[in-house]
Amino acid sequence: MKKRNIWERALGLYGRLVLSTVLGIFMWISVSIITTALMPDGTTLTLWNNLAMNVIALIIQGFLFGTIVLSYAWQLGDKDGAKDMFKNRVGDAHFGLKMSLVAAIPSLTAWALLLADRAFALFQSYSLLYRVFNGALYPIIVWTMGFTLGKPLSTVPWVGVILSILPTLITVAIAWVGYWVGYKQIPLMKKIMYKNKDLRK
Repeated sequence: MKKRNIWERALGLYGRLVLSTVLGIFMWISVSIITTALMPDGTTLTLWNNLAMNVIALIIQGFLFGTIVLSYAWQLGDKDGAKDMFKNRVGDAHFGLKMSLVAAIPSLTAWALLLADRAFALFQSYSLLYRVFNGALYPIIVWTMGFTLGKPLSTVPWVGVILSILPTLITVAIAWVGYWVGYKQIPLMKKIMYKNKDLRK
């Protein structure tokens, strides 16, 4: 099997994660502003308002994020699968997992520092910086670490701090599945668009 350039591809994936983060934060702010504007004067957001706002934001962000990451991984897998099939060589259908883990190094490092900060109070306002690393799926961080940006990390339960790795795990899973589906040449669009098996042929 020809060796894939994992670092180059991981960098490409990370670039798309950065794009997703920018779009995600923008979408969350937009939904937040719209939700606040719809509230009567002098009324603050309730717990249910916050929950509804974050669910809506997560749906929008999840769609954008999933589309950007999945399409990139799928294209790489489809290209590699076609080449390996044409040249009759054994490839690696799970290359997407390795690539996504390399791309996740900055996020995993940030999460490790978050754990260290929670345990030993090493930094100031690090939780705010950590949220930036997960802007693509920001509502998940809101649910795990709290809505208040200036909230001291020492007041965040350990469960919430540990679960804040979920956006990174979701990223790895999407890229892994996307590459695998592309590599296996599975016609997802046909399966989605045509329920009748005869029409897929």
